[in-house]
Amino acid sequence: MTVAKPVFLPAGGRKYFCFATSIADGVACLAISGRLVLGAEAADSSLCDTIARVVPADTREIIIDLGGLEQMDAAGIGELALSCTTARSEGMAFVLENPRPRIKKLLEICRLDTCLMRKPAEVANAYVAAAE
Repeated sequence: MTVAKPVFLPAGGRKYFCFATSIADGVACLAISGRLVLGAEAADSSLCDTIARVVPADTREIIIDLGGLEQMDAAGIGELALSCTTARSEGMAFVLENPRPRIKKLLEICRLDTCLMRKPAEVANAYVAAAE
């Protein structure tokens, strides 16, 4: 089942972030776009709270597609880490995919790339398994 749920969290007329979800066979794919940053524009809701609202409790894996993420700061990194910790404490796998070069560099600096990002072979295997 695919569900496109754009979630906009506006504040002051500016876009904070939004994402669309696709849920099938216990795997939730969330494509994030916009900005994942600290500030007045981030006051309405956290990424972790938003994921909790849209991802069903019986989900086995959450895949976060960062391809549309334009900007992220330390608070955004914290949101990803908190979301990962929360998901894993509830027995769900949590994986980041497809970051832009600038976002990937931030993840590498914080060493989140080694624990949250799949290796290219794992991504290929996941897509092959999903197609079967």
